[in-house]
Amino acid sequence: MTHDLPLTSCLMISDGRREYTARAIYCFQQQNWPCKELVIIDRGEEDLSPLLEDVPASELRYIRRPQDVSNKDASLKNFGLSHTTGRFVANWKETDWYHPDRLRCQAEILMQGFNACWMSVAILHLDHPEYVHHPYIDFPSGGYAESLMFRKMDKVRYPDNSKYPDSALLSALLSEWGESECKQLDATYDRLIVRSLEGDTKSKNYKKFLSGYRNRIVDMALWAWLRIRGRSKVSHNRFKLSPEARASFQQYLNESHRLGIIKSVS
Repeated sequence: MTHDLPLTSCLMISDGRREYTARAIYCFQQQNWPCKELVIIDRGEEDLSPLLEDVPASELRYIRRPQDVSNKDASLKNFGLSHTTGRFVANWKETDWYHPDRLRCQAEILMQGFNACWMSVAILHLDHPEYVHHPYIDFPSGGYAESLMFRKMDKVRYPDNSKYPDSALLSALLSEWGESECKQLDATYDRLIVRSLEGDTKSKNYKKFLSGYRNRIVDMALWAWLRIRGRSKVSHNRFKLSPEARASFQQYLNESHRLGIIKSVS
């Protein structure tokens, strides 16, 4: 029954990018895990309340902190954490897209007795005419820390003054609990998250995208072989999504285009 399921708090820091915030809120509303709440700490200049009108009041905590002296990510995340009421807490990144199964899949892992879980992979997409229809499966070193879900405990805090608080928290949890209590989900969960990048050919995001699909030795070797053979970059194996991941990406593309985020769709 629904009331027997643990409440899961989705913790999001918003920088006031309205289109992305609207998508993140929509993804929250589409989650098929019924016991959920969205905690938004807004450090942007513009009040986002109009975007939240369709979210039930019982599922929402919206707190504005523009121009706050403690606006660093770790401080804001700990502030937001203090306002969560769920047994589980999930990082909810403003610029990511989430499949409706995301909360359910991770909450079910924690219900097995684990204290934390996160994705080993995510779909990486670049909003650029050359690659807008060609995402690939990204394998960040150590997994995708921004996808972390953990069991709420008083001692769990994002490490202060950390430039990457999600990665720092994940490292701290692994040190505290070990791999027996922290589970990294394998690549079969590849459909659950799409990471959005945008930028022209001179941007850091463009360079990040091009380097990301060859960040492992086996991928670098394949990329070199493709170059020798004069093959297209998108013929690399990392661009070959599973049917589930491909369907998820198409859903992301449609929803993002509808919300005015994806500019390169023809």
